[in-house]
Amino acid sequence: MKWRICLAGIVWVVAGTILWGRIRQPGFTDTDIASAMAHGRKLFQAGDYREALACFWAIDIPDSFPYRKAQKYHNIGLIQYKLGNKKQAEAALRRAVSYDGEDFDAHYLLIRIACESKDLDKGREYLRKAKANAGPAGLPEQFDPLITKLEGMFKRD
Repeated sequence: MKWRICLAGIVWVVAGTILWGRIRQPGFTDTDIASAMAHGRKLFQAGDYREALACFWAIDIPDSFPYRKAQKYHNIGLIQYKLGNKKQAEAALRRAVSYDGEDFDAHYLLIRIACESKDLDKGREYLRKAKANAGPAGLPEQFDPLITKLEGMFKRD
């Protein structure tokens, strides 16, 4: 009799744990997230930046999808940059590269924001991090004019 009570207790604990796990975790799949992000990109491409920004902020991405989190914050950063909100853009882009260090478009925008703000220390730091993530392959060619600009700013320093 005791073993039946014990077994019933174990079954309830396991069932409760499974149910609690389902309640706590969002039911999004990668396909759901990709679809929501595609909608946000369409809004962005149509020039509806504020609506696109709201769309990306509304996407709830579980920690099990770090590359999607990187995409989300990259898009938020790009939109904030387009809206002229450089501080918010920088914060979002920093989150993007924290999830995906090889997001060179985000690195590029971070360096560009630092250059536009004439913040050489940040520009140097962002460039150093981008180079570290690039490894032996080096940075993409798109960085060349920006590096030249930064080096010119360093000389005036």
